[in-house]
Amino acid sequence: MLDRSVLRIGGAAAMAGAVLGLVANLLHPRASGVDTSREELQLVADSDIWLLDHYLIGWSLALAGVALVCIALSHATEPARSWGRVAFGFAIGSIAIAFAGIAVDGRALKEVADAWAASPDDPALIASGDAVAQLALSLFNALIASLFGVTPIVFGVTMLMGERFPRWLGYLAIASGALGVLSSSMIYFAGPTDLSVNYIFGVASVGYTVWAFVSGWHLWNAPSGSPEPEMANSRAAA
Repeated sequence: MLDRSVLRIGGAAAMAGAVLGLVANLLHPRASGVDTSREELQLVADSDIWLLDHYLIGWSLALAGVALVCIALSHATEPARSWGRVAFGFAIGSIAIAFAGIAVDGRALKEVADAWAASPDDPALIASGDAVAQLALSLFNALIASLFGVTPIVFGVTMLMGERFPRWLGYLAIASGALGVLSSSMIYFAGPTDLSVNYIFGVASVGYTVWAFVSGWHLWNAPSGSPEPEMANSRAAA
């Protein structure tokens, strides 16, 4: 069981991370039908906010990491506590994948995109740009599958197993995660499309953001003592 002060820190991190992530997502440059490396490189090269946007995403991920750890470890009774340990592992793994993806998609992709834009007919720059763009896409898809897919599903199951959070939050996490898995599967087999990235993943991302913010609100308002008072009282009465 985490101390109430730690729960409040986790709650604040969840709410702040959700808001910062939403802002960064709204600022992120997008283009309809970006399905080739050259189009992706052109989009990045033309953007003046690419580095700042990914810097903000990095901080939102850091806050999300703190929040997910606190949410996972906030359960004091079984079986939610055991499920929370599983969720803890998925949280650490998914945040690590997300940071790797942002590092490549941010600074690395911007460097090669600017170099390619200066000499768009240089074969070496075309090859290196294509390689980095494909790596960035692969890591982005891994991020969707982990942070926005399997991880919220595990957290949703954990919430349904305990009394810390409202049950609808658990169902929201599972539904958002299912859409994340669907989006990543479509990207893996067919490449990025408007449907898989801008629509299905967009809905999954919004669902995840709402889930994270509301979960943070509940952690922030956690009562003193047992973090799951309803279950504790019901067991005492029994």
